[in-house]
Amino acid sequence: MIMKAKFIKRCVEFLVCAMATGILIAGCGGGSSTSASVSSFTASVGAGDVLQFSVDTASLTYSFKVVETSYGAAAVASGIPAASAVEPTESSSGTLTANAEGSYNISQSADGFILGGEVLPIQNSMFVGHVIIDKIGGRSRRIPIFGVSNPITTIAGLASTYNYQGFECAGRSGGNPHGNIACASHTGTILIDSTGVFSTCKDGNLTGSTTCILSGGSTTSPTSTGSLVATATSGVYDFKTSDGLHRGWLFAFTAGGQNVAVIDHDDIHTPSFGHSVAISQAKLTTGQIDGNYFVMNNMGERHSMAISGVSFTDTGDNGHGTPASAVASGALQYNSPWNGLVTYQFNNGGASGVMDVATIGAFTYNSTTHPYIFGVGLKH
Repeated sequence: MIMKAKFIKRCVEFLVCAMATGILIAGCGGGSSTSASVSSFTASVGAGDVLQFSVDTASLTYSFKVVETSYGAAAVASGIPAASAVEPTESSSGTLTANAEGSYNISQSADGFILGGEVLPIQNSMFVGHVIIDKIGGRSRRIPIFGVSNPITTIAGLASTYNYQGFECAGRSGGNPHGNIACASHTGTILIDSTGVFSTCKDGNLTGSTTCILSGGSTTSPTSTGSLVATATSGVYDFKTSDGLHRGWLFAFTAGGQNVAVIDHDDIHTPSFGHSVAISQAKLTTGQIDGNYFVMNNMGERHSMAISGVSFTDTGDNGHGTPASAVASGALQYNSPWNGLVTYQFNNGGASGVMDVATIGAFTYNSTTHPYIFGVGLKH
């Protein structure tokens, strides 16, 4: 009973966070669709790989291509080594099965690279979900995937001050931290200028390019600095720190005056593997994120969440189709610990954490109670 209660509590917490993670992305522009039913996305698998992923909701089919990998011969047919300038050649397709809430189950791909999963695509906008890739995470581990349509193709277009959240593992974890290599979630800010020069502040708010304000009010220098470099894949940028070392890949989407960027971590030097989502910093007002959300996290769990003003409720399952037996509710504090972020707290005084929410709908969350948890969601 105690184990069950702990599981339910954790599941509920993820749900709630997830709810906050819902992406309200209505009307985001872009996309290379060829019909009203087809959308193409550049996506990060939270294990150090970048895919081009297309869905056709009319013919119920999907296709993908691996464009960057940190797993080399272990994960792509061409055996491209980690961080190689040569593009991988792994690509295939499969079928989709529609679910009532608008998500789609994905079948095993024709080449067997993807074994299954579930995704929720938003036409010409973003998508979120899980995939099972045996060569990366094994036959049962659900790996988080998050993608954007019509990525920004100029470095100047990436310029913004972003809040970011994500997770990183100290090794090739297979994209899911449960029972695996040490993993930790993170929240911070990143400033990218019009030339692609960036500064980051982990666990603090970056004001200008030289000062980080930490949660306690103290100041420090940026955590890292560096430059973005265009790659052979349009819209995908090499994320290099000032020491010239490759730390990951970045791509972004823009709508309604805000950018939503994805950083795929495949840093063999630290080491660090996982992904982050960064949202242009903007002050929030109560009611802007109201709605129902479909959320996935890096523990393989999926949730349904409802936000109304400064309150939320959440239900979900453990990622294997088993419903949670409890519904969580709690309170939200907007622009905390700084603009664009939302602190959440369960009504029972237990789990808490921070969400990053875009005025155009992007939503992510981390948990202070379980510091390895990271989730992303979409409004539906």
